[in-house]
Amino acid sequence: MGILQDDIDFRDELVDAIVEEDECDVRRGEIPFFEHGGAYAQIPDEEPVDYFTPRWKYIVEEVKYNRRFFSEAIREFFDGIFSGVEDIISVETSPISIRKVVRNEPEGFTVYRARIIDSSEIVKVQADAFKEVGPTPKEKARSGRMSPEGVVALYCATEKETAIAELRPAIGQTSAVIALRFSKELRLLDFRRLESALGDGWSAYFDPKYKQSSDARNFLRKLHYLISQPVMPGKEADYLITQTMAEYLAHVYEPGFDGIVFGSSQFKKGTNIVLFAKNDPFLDSRDFSVDYVPGTLSFHRTEKVAYTHREISRDVQASLWADE
Repeated sequence: MGILQDDIDFRDELVDAIVEEDECDVRRGEIPFFEHGGAYAQIPDEEPVDYFTPRWKYIVEEVKYNRRFFSEAIREFFDGIFSGVEDIISVETSPISIRKVVRNEPEGFTVYRARIIDSSEIVKVQADAFKEVGPTPKEKARSGRMSPEGVVALYCATEKETAIAELRPAIGQTSAVIALRFSKELRLLDFRRLESALGDGWSAYFDPKYKQSSDARNFLRKLHYLISQPVMPGKEADYLITQTMAEYLAHVYEPGFDGIVFGSSQFKKGTNIVLFAKNDPFLDSRDFSVDYVPGTLSFHRTEKVAYTHREISRDVQASLWADE
């Protein structure tokens, strides 16, 4: 496999080492296969460039119309893209920071939770903010991005503005917001950090599984976009695949995650956190290892909503996937 000039910052040293190991004897008129100053380019693989995108589309169809619960195809797919996620490192440039994509947030970490309410509910919310705005009781849990109907997940944000924006309130509606504090250390998978994740290193080029590993990393970056997009009314079945992914990360992957982190499509630079419930189903479904921060209840009236639009190509499906 060839190596692109921009792939590694010590290309010249690598070429020098390869040239020195060449057994060619120019004194006998032999022509070396490698030479200093050569322009080396990557040889395209025979496989499709994107290994995981067509498989993602396949399992979307699988979970919608064929097998609602875990099939071997779905498990193999998630095993493939999340294999090695514990070791992935993210590098940010402004400011410079090096962090793992798996986060262990300490006890006391604060998030915000919001709920749209009627004006008639204000007194009731003031009387017990955690009960009214906190985790939804399992008997009232509706289908969401990361949880099917009846299964409770706690949808939060690291900013108050993001928590409100994710509700997509209409003009004139009121949102109640509370702060919640982690009561113990929680293990989270941060999809935002995958956007700036490092590759596998130069030695991985010589790994027979490099192509699939590289495709998995690239697809994980795309997956962040896919899970952060809102599902339009009438298209709630599109939640099935992200619900399946959440179940995999919470209950199938070892060791499981307490939740995931991803960017907000509703509030610029906002951050969403979804916590998974792992408690006994016969116990209170609101047990997410979070506590209400007293005195943080606030009410917000939506007065203006801004929209931006852009024209997409006539081939709508291709245009949407191009963005991803």
